Amino acid sequence: MYLMSNPANAQRLLESLAQLRQGKGVERQLIDPEAEWQRGID
Repeated sequence: MYLMSNPANAQRLLESLAQLRQGKGVERQLIDPEAEWQRGID
């Protein structure tokens, strides 16, 4: 996996997964790139 090839990225990814497993995840809304484009926002 590409993200695991860099030690700093691998550490951050593993820490993030541990936080998620501990119930510390935050659900977020994803933006709709098409809607942003149609409104003229870059």
